[in-house]
Amino acid sequence: TFDNNHAQISGGVLHSDHSMNYSKFSLSKMINNSADSTGAVCKGYNGKIDNCLIANNTTGNGNVIHGDIYSGSEKLNINFCTIADNIAGPGMSAVHDAELIENSIIWNECIPFQNCDQIRYSIFEGEISDSTNLAMDPRFLRIGSYPYSISYLSPAIDAADPESDTIGQYYDLAGKIRKYRNRMDIGAYEYSRDKIYVDSRAIGNNTGYSWPHAFRKLEDAIAIAVPGDSIWVATGTYYPTEGNDRYKSFKLYEKQNITILGGFAGNETSATQRNSLLNPTVLSGDIGVRGIQTDNSYHVLFFWFASDITIDGFKITSGYADNLIGIDGPGTEVSGGGMRIESTNGVVIRDCDFVSNVSYTDGAGCSFTETGDLVMVNCSFRNNHTIDDN
Repeated sequence: TFDNNHAQISGGVLHSDHSMNYSKFSLSKMINNSADSTGAVCKGYNGKIDNCLIANNTTGNGNVIHGDIYSGSEKLNINFCTIADNIAGPGMSAVHDAELIENSIIWNECIPFQNCDQIRYSIFEGEISDSTNLAMDPRFLRIGSYPYSISYLSPAIDAADPESDTIGQYYDLAGKIRKYRNRMDIGAYEYSRDKIYVDSRAIGNNTGYSWPHAFRKLEDAIAIAVPGDSIWVATGTYYPTEGNDRYKSFKLYEKQNITILGGFAGNETSATQRNSLLNPTVLSGDIGVRGIQTDNSYHVLFFWFASDITIDGFKITSGYADNLIGIDGPGTEVSGGGMRIESTNGVVIRDCDFVSNVSYTDGAGCSFTETGDLVMVNCSFRNNHTIDDN
Protein backbone atom coordinates (compact mmCIF):
# COMPACT_ATOMS: atom_id res chain seq x y z
CA THR A 1 0.00 0.00 0.00
CA PHE A 2 1.22 3.49 -0.96
CA ASP A 3 -0.69 5.86 1.30
CA ASN A 4 -0.45 9.58 2.00
CA ASN A 5 2.78 10.32 0.12
CA HIS A 6 3.50 13.80 -1.23
CA ALA A 7 5.83 15.28 -3.84
CA GLN A 8 6.54 18.99 -3.96
CA ILE A 9 6.97 18.77 -7.72
CA SER A 10 5.86 15.48 -9.34
CA GLY A 11 5.44 11.77 -8.61
CA GLY A 12 3.75 11.35 -5.23
CA VAL A 13 4.56 7.63 -5.27
CA LEU A 14 7.08 7.35 -8.11
CA HIS A 15 9.05 9.58 -10.46
CA SER A 16 10.75 7.79 -13.35
CA ASP A 17 12.94 8.95 -16.23
CA HIS A 18 11.51 6.51 -18.83
CA SER A 19 13.69 3.63 -17.71
CA MET A 20 11.20 1.19 -16.18
CA ASN A 21 9.92 -0.65 -19.26
CA TYR A 22 9.76 -4.04 -17.56
CA SER A 23 8.55 -2.99 -14.12
CA LYS A 24 5.10 -3.69 -12.73
CA PHE A 25 2.82 -2.62 -9.91
CA SER A 26 0.47 -5.46 -8.99
CA LEU A 27 -2.12 -6.07 -6.25
CA SER A 28 -1.36 -2.70 -4.69
CA LYS A 29 -3.31 0.23 -3.29
CA MET A 30 -2.25 3.78 -4.12
CA ILE A 31 -4.42 6.05 -2.02
CA ASN A 32 -4.37 9.59 -0.63
CA ASN A 33 -1.17 10.58 -2.43
CA SER A 34 -0.52 14.04 -3.89
CA ALA A 35 1.83 16.16 -5.96
CA ASP A 36 1.99 19.92 -6.30
CA SER A 37 2.68 19.71 -10.02
CA THR A 38 1.78 16.49 -11.87
CA GLY A 39 1.72 12.76 -11.22
CA ALA A 40 -0.06 12.46 -7.88
CA VAL A 41 0.69 8.74 -8.18
CA CYS A 42 3.48 8.57 -10.77
CA LYS A 43 5.28 10.70 -13.35
CA GLY A 44 7.15 9.31 -16.34
CA TYR A 45 6.27 5.68 -15.59
CA ASN A 46 6.25 3.34 -18.59
CA GLY A 47 5.71 -0.07 -16.95
CA LYS A 48 2.53 -1.94 -16.08
CA ILE A 49 -0.11 -1.31 -13.42
CA ASP A 50 -2.13 -4.46 -12.86
CA ASN A 51 -4.98 -5.23 -10.44
CA CYS A 52 -4.49 -2.07 -8.36
CA LEU A 53 -6.71 0.44 -6.59
CA ILE A 54 -5.82 4.08 -7.28
CA ALA A 55 -8.12 6.32 -5.27
CA ASN A 56 -8.39 9.70 -3.58
CA ASN A 57 -5.14 11.03 -5.00
CA THR A 58 -4.79 14.75 -5.78
CA THR A 59 -2.57 16.84 -7.99
CA GLY A 60 -2.47 20.60 -8.09
CA ASN A 61 -1.78 21.33 -11.75
CA GLY A 62 -1.30 18.07 -13.62
CA ASN A 63 -2.47 14.51 -14.10
CA VAL A 64 -2.99 11.81 -11.50
CA ILE A 65 -1.11 9.10 -13.43
CA HIS A 66 1.31 10.67 -15.89
CA GLY A 67 2.95 8.15 -18.20
CA ASP A 68 5.99 8.41 -20.46
CA ILE A 69 5.98 9.73 -24.04
CA TYR A 70 9.71 9.69 -24.74
CA SER A 71 10.58 8.35 -28.19
CA GLY A 72 11.74 4.76 -28.22
CA SER A 73 10.40 3.78 -24.81
CA GLU A 74 7.50 1.53 -23.98
CA LYS A 75 4.30 3.21 -22.83
CA LEU A 76 2.20 2.65 -19.74
CA ASN A 77 -0.22 -0.33 -19.65
CA ILE A 78 -3.09 -0.52 -17.15
CA ASN A 79 -5.15 -3.68 -16.61
CA PHE A 80 -7.84 -4.70 -14.10
CA CYS A 81 -7.50 -1.48 -12.10
CA THR A 82 -10.00 0.69 -10.28
CA ILE A 83 -9.08 4.38 -10.60
CA ALA A 84 -11.63 6.37 -8.64
CA ASP A 85 -12.30 9.62 -6.79
CA ASN A 86 -9.03 11.21 -7.87
CA ILE A 87 -8.66 14.94 -8.56
CA ALA A 88 -6.47 16.29 -11.34
CA GLY A 89 -5.52 19.85 -12.20
CA PRO A 90 -7.74 22.04 -14.41
CA GLY A 91 -8.18 20.42 -17.83
CA MET A 92 -6.01 17.47 -16.81
CA SER A 93 -6.87 13.77 -16.48
CA ALA A 94 -6.77 10.69 -14.30
CA VAL A 95 -4.49 8.90 -16.82
CA HIS A 96 -2.20 10.64 -19.30
CA ASP A 97 0.04 8.98 -21.89
CA ALA A 98 -0.76 5.26 -21.92
CA GLU A 99 -0.54 2.64 -24.61
CA LEU A 100 -3.39 0.49 -23.34
CA ILE A 101 -6.06 0.67 -20.64
CA GLU A 102 -8.22 -2.42 -20.38
CA ASN A 103 -10.59 -4.14 -17.95
CA SER A 104 -10.47 -1.06 -15.72
CA ILE A 105 -12.84 1.37 -14.01
CA ILE A 106 -11.96 5.07 -14.30
CA TRP A 107 -14.47 7.06 -12.28
CA ASN A 108 -13.12 10.36 -10.98
CA GLU A 109 -13.63 14.07 -10.43
CA CYS A 110 -11.72 14.84 -13.65
CA ILE A 111 -11.26 13.87 -17.31
CA PRO A 112 -10.79 10.07 -17.40
CA PHE A 113 -7.83 9.90 -19.81
CA GLN A 114 -5.83 11.85 -22.38
CA ASN A 115 -3.32 10.81 -25.05
CA CYS A 116 -4.06 7.11 -24.59
CA ASP A 117 -3.65 4.86 -27.63
CA GLN A 118 -6.35 2.33 -26.80
CA ILE A 119 -8.95 1.80 -24.09
CA ARG A 120 -11.12 -1.29 -24.16
CA TYR A 121 -13.42 -3.33 -21.91
CA SER A 122 -13.47 -0.48 -19.40
CA ILE A 123 -15.94 1.76 -17.57
CA PHE A 124 -15.49 5.52 -17.57
CA GLU A 125 -17.40 8.76 -17.79
CA GLY A 126 -17.34 10.29 -21.26
CA GLU A 127 -17.88 9.55 -24.92
CA ILE A 128 -17.65 5.88 -25.90
CA SER A 129 -15.77 5.12 -29.12
CA ASP A 130 -15.23 1.38 -28.59
CA SER A 131 -18.30 -0.82 -28.17
CA THR A 132 -16.55 -2.87 -25.49
CA ASN A 133 -16.54 0.13 -23.12
CA LEU A 134 -19.34 1.32 -20.85
CA ALA A 135 -20.27 4.79 -19.62
CA MET A 136 -22.28 3.65 -16.61
CA ASP A 137 -22.01 4.13 -12.86
CA PRO A 138 -19.84 1.21 -11.67
CA ARG A 139 -21.92 0.92 -8.48
CA PHE A 140 -19.17 0.77 -5.90
CA LEU A 141 -20.16 -0.67 -2.54
CA ARG A 142 -18.84 2.53 -0.88
CA ILE A 143 -18.71 1.19 2.66
CA GLY A 144 -16.80 -1.33 4.74
CA SER A 145 -13.34 -2.76 4.29
CA TYR A 146 -13.49 -2.70 0.48
CA PRO A 147 -15.45 0.44 -0.45
CA TYR A 148 -14.40 0.20 -4.10
CA SER A 149 -15.58 -3.36 -4.54
CA ILE A 150 -18.62 -3.61 -6.80
CA SER A 151 -22.18 -4.35 -5.78
CA TYR A 152 -24.37 -7.01 -7.36
CA LEU A 153 -25.94 -4.30 -9.56
CA SER A 154 -22.64 -3.27 -11.15
CA PRO A 155 -22.30 -3.28 -14.95
CA ALA A 156 -18.68 -4.38 -14.38
CA ILE A 157 -19.80 -7.94 -13.61
CA ASP A 158 -18.86 -10.41 -16.39
CA ALA A 159 -17.81 -7.49 -18.62
CA ALA A 160 -14.01 -7.94 -18.86
CA ASP A 161 -12.28 -9.03 -22.04
CA PRO A 162 -13.27 -12.69 -22.60
CA GLU A 163 -9.76 -13.30 -23.96
CA SER A 164 -8.04 -12.01 -20.82
CA ASP A 165 -5.12 -14.11 -19.62
CA THR A 166 -6.55 -16.54 -17.05
CA ILE A 167 -3.82 -19.15 -16.94
CA GLY A 168 -3.32 -20.32 -13.37
CA GLN A 169 -4.98 -18.78 -10.35
CA TYR A 170 -5.51 -15.07 -10.86
CA TYR A 171 -6.49 -13.17 -7.72
CA ASP A 172 -8.25 -9.86 -7.28
CA LEU A 173 -7.17 -7.17 -4.84
CA ALA A 174 -9.24 -8.68 -2.00
CA GLY A 175 -7.57 -12.07 -2.43
CA LYS A 176 -10.47 -13.76 -4.22
CA ILE A 177 -9.81 -15.95 -7.24
CA ARG A 178 -11.04 -14.37 -10.43
CA LYS A 179 -14.00 -16.12 -12.04
CA TYR A 180 -12.50 -17.38 -15.26
CA ARG A 181 -14.91 -20.13 -16.21
CA ASN A 182 -17.17 -17.45 -17.66
CA ARG A 183 -15.90 -13.87 -17.83
CA MET A 184 -14.06 -11.90 -15.20
CA ASP A 185 -15.26 -8.57 -13.87
CA ILE A 186 -13.91 -5.15 -14.77
CA GLY A 187 -11.83 -3.41 -12.08
CA ALA A 188 -9.61 -4.41 -9.18
CA TYR A 189 -12.31 -6.35 -7.32
CA GLU A 190 -14.22 -9.40 -8.49
CA TYR A 191 -17.84 -9.62 -7.46
CA SER A 192 -18.45 -12.96 -5.79
CA ARG A 193 -21.09 -15.12 -7.38
CA ASP A 194 -20.79 -17.87 -4.82
CA LYS A 195 -24.50 -18.27 -4.27
CA ILE A 196 -26.36 -20.21 -1.58
CA TYR A 197 -30.00 -20.90 -2.34
CA VAL A 198 -32.85 -20.95 0.19
CA ASP A 199 -36.43 -22.00 -0.56
CA SER A 200 -38.78 -23.31 2.09
CA ARG A 201 -40.66 -25.23 -0.62
CA ALA A 202 -37.64 -27.07 -2.05
CA ILE A 203 -37.79 -30.88 -2.10
CA GLY A 204 -34.22 -31.66 -3.16
CA ASN A 205 -31.20 -32.69 -1.11
CA ASN A 206 -31.11 -29.54 1.08
CA THR A 207 -27.52 -28.56 0.18
CA GLY A 208 -28.15 -24.99 -0.97
CA TYR A 209 -26.22 -25.38 -4.24
CA SER A 210 -29.16 -24.78 -6.61
CA TRP A 211 -32.82 -23.84 -6.51
CA PRO A 212 -34.03 -27.46 -6.73
CA HIS A 213 -31.69 -28.43 -3.88
CA ALA A 214 -32.02 -25.23 -1.87
CA PHE A 215 -31.77 -25.08 1.89
CA ARG A 216 -35.22 -24.98 3.40
CA LYS A 217 -34.03 -22.92 6.40
CA LEU A 218 -32.29 -19.57 6.11
CA GLU A 219 -30.24 -20.18 9.26
CA ASP A 220 -28.57 -23.18 7.56
CA ALA A 221 -27.39 -20.96 4.72
CA ILE A 222 -26.08 -18.29 7.10
CA ALA A 223 -24.18 -20.92 9.06
CA ILE A 224 -22.09 -22.04 6.07
CA ALA A 225 -21.68 -18.62 4.41
CA VAL A 226 -18.11 -17.37 4.02
CA PRO A 227 -16.82 -13.95 2.88
CA GLY A 228 -17.99 -13.20 -0.65
CA ASP A 229 -21.10 -15.39 -0.55
CA SER A 230 -24.57 -14.26 -1.60
CA ILE A 231 -27.64 -15.96 -0.14
CA TRP A 232 -30.68 -15.95 -2.44
CA VAL A 233 -33.97 -16.46 -0.60
CA ALA A 234 -37.18 -17.42 -2.37
CA THR A 235 -40.60 -16.10 -1.45
CA GLY A 236 -42.08 -17.43 1.78
CA THR A 237 -42.00 -16.89 5.52
CA TYR A 238 -38.90 -17.91 7.43
CA TYR A 239 -38.60 -18.36 11.19
CA PRO A 240 -35.31 -18.56 13.14
CA THR A 241 -36.45 -21.78 14.85
CA GLU A 242 -39.23 -24.34 14.72
CA GLY A 243 -39.24 -24.46 18.49
CA ASN A 244 -39.95 -21.86 21.15
CA ASP A 245 -36.47 -20.66 22.19
CA ARG A 246 -36.90 -16.89 22.23
CA TYR A 247 -33.15 -16.30 22.03
CA LYS A 248 -33.15 -17.74 18.53
CA SER A 249 -32.62 -15.13 15.79
CA PHE A 250 -31.21 -15.03 12.30
CA LYS A 251 -27.74 -14.46 13.71
CA LEU A 252 -24.88 -12.93 11.79
CA TYR A 253 -22.18 -13.49 14.37
CA GLU A 254 -18.70 -12.50 13.18
CA LYS A 255 -19.80 -12.86 9.57
CA GLN A 256 -17.99 -10.81 6.92
CA ASN A 257 -18.87 -9.70 3.40
CA ILE A 258 -22.19 -11.55 3.11
CA THR A 259 -25.16 -10.47 0.98
CA ILE A 260 -28.66 -11.82 1.71
CA LEU A 261 -31.26 -11.12 -0.98
CA GLY A 262 -35.01 -11.77 -0.84
CA GLY A 263 -37.71 -11.42 -3.48
CA PHE A 264 -36.96 -14.47 -5.64
CA ALA A 265 -39.60 -16.69 -7.17
CA GLY A 266 -37.19 -19.62 -7.00
CA ASN A 267 -36.03 -20.03 -10.59
CA GLU A 268 -33.93 -16.93 -11.28
CA THR A 269 -30.44 -16.96 -12.70
CA SER A 270 -29.71 -13.28 -12.05
CA ALA A 271 -30.35 -11.08 -9.01
CA THR A 272 -31.84 -8.45 -11.31
CA GLN A 273 -34.73 -10.82 -12.12
CA ARG A 274 -36.13 -10.83 -8.59
CA ASN A 275 -39.21 -8.84 -7.56
CA SER A 276 -39.88 -8.27 -3.88
CA LEU A 277 -43.44 -7.09 -4.50
CA LEU A 278 -44.45 -10.17 -6.48
CA ASN A 279 -42.39 -12.53 -4.30
CA PRO A 280 -42.67 -11.29 -0.72
CA THR A 281 -40.00 -12.77 1.53
CA VAL A 282 -40.68 -12.54 5.24
CA LEU A 283 -38.35 -12.96 8.21
CA SER A 284 -40.62 -13.49 11.17
CA GLY A 285 -40.02 -13.79 14.89
CA ASP A 286 -43.47 -15.32 15.42
CA ILE A 287 -42.20 -18.57 16.88
CA GLY A 288 -44.01 -20.60 19.54
CA VAL A 289 -47.76 -20.18 19.21
CA ARG A 290 -48.53 -18.30 16.00
CA GLY A 291 -50.19 -14.95 16.64
CA ILE A 292 -49.11 -14.72 20.30
CA GLN A 293 -46.53 -11.95 20.58
CA THR A 294 -45.17 -12.63 24.03
CA ASP A 295 -43.49 -15.91 23.00
CA ASN A 296 -41.82 -14.46 19.91
CA SER A 297 -38.07 -14.19 19.31
CA TYR A 298 -36.45 -11.28 21.11
CA HIS A 299 -34.81 -10.21 17.82
CA VAL A 300 -35.56 -11.30 14.26
CA LEU A 301 -32.06 -10.36 13.00
CA PHE A 302 -29.02 -10.09 15.26
CA PHE A 303 -25.64 -8.78 14.06
CA TRP A 304 -22.64 -9.14 16.37
CA PHE A 305 -19.04 -8.29 15.41
CA ALA A 306 -19.99 -8.60 11.74
CA SER A 307 -18.80 -6.48 8.82
CA ASP A 308 -19.81 -5.69 5.25
CA ILE A 309 -23.29 -7.24 5.40
CA THR A 310 -26.14 -6.44 2.98
CA ILE A 311 -29.78 -7.34 3.67
CA ASP A 312 -32.02 -6.58 0.69
CA GLY A 313 -35.67 -7.26 -0.11
CA PHE A 314 -37.31 -8.54 3.09
CA LYS A 315 -40.23 -7.89 5.39
CA ILE A 316 -38.91 -8.11 8.97
CA THR A 317 -41.66 -8.63 11.48
CA SER A 318 -42.84 -9.89 14.88
CA GLY A 319 -39.72 -9.48 16.98
CA TYR A 320 -40.58 -8.97 20.68
CA ALA A 321 -37.69 -7.68 22.80
CA ASP A 322 -39.11 -7.62 26.32
CA ASN A 323 -36.55 -9.57 28.37
CA LEU A 324 -35.56 -7.35 31.28
CA ILE A 325 -33.05 -9.91 32.58
CA GLY A 326 -31.23 -10.73 29.34
CA ILE A 327 -28.82 -13.55 28.63
CA ASP A 328 -25.94 -11.04 28.66
CA GLY A 329 -27.20 -9.12 31.64
CA PRO A 330 -30.05 -6.71 32.40
CA GLY A 331 -31.13 -4.52 29.51
CA THR A 332 -29.56 -6.53 26.69
CA GLU A 333 -32.80 -7.93 25.22
CA VAL A 334 -35.07 -4.90 25.51
CA SER A 335 -34.48 -3.11 22.20
CA GLY A 336 -34.23 -4.00 18.53
CA GLY A 337 -37.18 -6.33 18.16
CA GLY A 338 -36.83 -6.32 14.38
CA MET A 339 -33.08 -6.01 14.17
CA ARG A 340 -30.31 -5.68 16.75
CA ILE A 341 -26.86 -4.61 15.57
CA GLU A 342 -23.85 -4.57 17.90
CA SER A 343 -20.15 -3.89 17.32
CA THR A 344 -20.62 -4.16 13.58
CA ASN A 345 -19.28 -2.17 10.66
CA GLY A 346 -20.49 -1.77 7.09
CA VAL A 347 -24.17 -2.74 7.04
CA VAL A 348 -26.50 -1.97 4.13
CA ILE A 349 -30.24 -2.52 4.61
CA ARG A 350 -32.08 -1.99 1.34
CA ASP A 351 -35.74 -2.33 0.33
CA CYS A 352 -36.78 -3.77 3.69
CA ASP A 353 -40.06 -3.29 5.52
CA PHE A 354 -39.98 -3.35 9.35
CA VAL A 355 -43.49 -4.15 10.53
CA SER A 356 -45.08 -4.86 13.93
CA ASN A 357 -41.95 -5.29 15.99
CA VAL A 358 -41.96 -4.55 19.71
CA SER A 359 -39.31 -3.62 22.25
CA TYR A 360 -39.53 -2.83 25.93
CA THR A 361 -37.52 0.38 25.67
CA ASP A 362 -35.97 1.84 22.51
CA GLY A 363 -35.72 0.93 18.85
CA ALA A 364 -38.62 -1.43 18.32
CA GLY A 365 -37.81 -1.78 14.63
CA CYS A 366 -34.04 -1.50 14.85
CA SER A 367 -31.37 -0.78 17.45
CA PHE A 368 -27.62 -0.45 17.00
CA THR A 369 -24.73 -0.06 19.41
CA GLU A 370 -21.07 0.65 18.61
CA THR A 371 -21.87 0.34 14.94
CA GLY A 372 -20.28 2.20 12.01
CA ASP A 373 -21.27 2.72 8.38
CA LEU A 374 -24.92 1.72 8.67
CA VAL A 375 -26.81 2.61 5.49
CA MET A 376 -30.56 2.20 4.97
CA VAL A 377 -32.00 2.63 1.50
CA ASN A 378 -35.70 2.64 0.60
CA CYS A 379 -36.80 1.04 3.87
CA SER A 380 -40.11 1.54 5.71
CA PHE A 381 -41.08 1.25 9.38
CA ARG A 382 -44.73 0.57 10.22
CA ASN A 383 -46.61 -0.30 13.40
CA ASN A 384 -43.52 -0.85 15.53
CA HIS A 385 -43.84 0.24 19.16
CA THR A 386 -42.27 0.16 22.61
CA ILE A 387 -43.87 -1.15 25.80
CA ASP A 388 -42.31 1.30 28.26
CA ASP A 389 -43.21 4.88 27.33
CA ASN A 390 -41.09 6.42 30.11
